[in-house]
Amino acid sequence: VAGRNNSNSVRKITPAGVVTTRSTAWPNNFMALAIEPLGRVYARTSANELIFIDMTNGSTSQIGSATVFTGGIASDSSGNIYATDFTGHRVYYQLTRAGNVAPTVYAGTGVAGSANGLALSATFSGPYAISVVPSGAFGGVYVGDYFNNSVRYIAP
Repeated sequence: VAGRNNSNSVRKITPAGVVTTRSTAWPNNFMALAIEPLGRVYARTSANELIFIDMTNGSTSQIGSATVFTGGIASDSSGNIYATDFTGHRVYYQLTRAGNVAPTVYAGTGVAGSANGLALSATFSGPYAISVVPSGAFGGVYVGDYFNNSVRYIAP
């Protein structure tokens, strides 16, 4: 759970209902969280920064800051981060476990629209929520396309 309204904290809630709070000294509100398989926590802030939060001690470090982090974030089963760019109408991919690599366009042309097609030729209009489903019958990336009032699927 990410804190808002200047609480600047991340809370872990176990299935048994035990809450652990990790307050941080980060100056901006957390707006989105992604937790990768090894338990690493990534957060997008109100200033569109992408940060890593060490849940063992609450320390934070910035791993990205750009206008591409204006929406949701998600992690795949390998620990790679995906981010939606609400205002730029794209989905980005950032490799983080093997090293902090600059975000690259994963889907979308950057022009608002609703066209389906190959990932880099499809258009979005305000992509925000994002989820990555592991391989299988429903595997792929799902994006909440705000202005198109739809959930879009990007095949792996």
